[in-house]
Amino acid sequence: MRFCARFWVVFCIAIVASAAEPELVTLRKAAESGDHQAQKKLGDLYERQFKPAEAEFWYRKAVTTGDPDVLWSLGKLYLHGRGKMSGSAPVAANVPNAIGLLTLAAAQGHKRSQEDLALLYFTGMIVPKNKVEAYKYFRINGQQTAKSSVDSLALELTSVEIQRAEKEVASFKPKSFPDAFADFTHERLELQGIIGSKEKRIAVINDKMLQQGKTAELEMAGLPVQLRCDRVDSRLAEVSFLGRKITLALK
Repeated sequence: MRFCARFWVVFCIAIVASAAEPELVTLRKAAESGDHQAQKKLGDLYERQFKPAEAEFWYRKAVTTGDPDVLWSLGKLYLHGRGKMSGSAPVAANVPNAIGLLTLAAAQGHKRSQEDLALLYFTGMIVPKNKVEAYKYFRINGQQTAKSSVDSLALELTSVEIQRAEKEVASFKPKSFPDAFADFTHERLELQGIIGSKEKRIAVINDKMLQQGKTAELEMAGLPVQLRCDRVDSRLAEVSFLGRKITLALK
């Protein structure tokens, strides 16, 4: 009996695998040609097959479009990481990138990302506990299931903290990915120092050294950003990125 049961399990797995094979071939061809929807579906398929490294590879291909579902999928993959399984290489956890990707999806109105961020900040198990951020994301998410959490947090927060969170909730409007990514990058750019002579000043921005007129590639939540240094002064640097021009000052 045991042999028969084991045979049927193996047989069923083989049937499922063979049925998925044509889908995999078709998706791979489309994904390799640059079809972002195919890349997304291929990532999902590999994740269901417990092949995290392959899922990560295709999610990273598709994530450049800013699709919030892909941002969420890749963010969840990085949140805990995945061990080696089904012959696939492991994927290391990367909490900063995970939170960044979920934040970019949430800014576009992605409900699951908003809920995940709210729970992460509420529990404080993976990221530092932040009651104000948890309250904000629960409120923005607006689902009925979050009401008890909002009520609980309201009892723990000061009136000033609630007012601050409610102000962000009231002003929240879903953004396009380019706007969300530009805002996200802007908030995280830091002028760390200015070195060199007056004739040849170099700005140190997010650990990159940039002379006037030079460009460097940064990563924000694992996504590439081209940063150009337009001007360097004794305490200021003017930079361009993602269609924006801003001035950074030394703190």
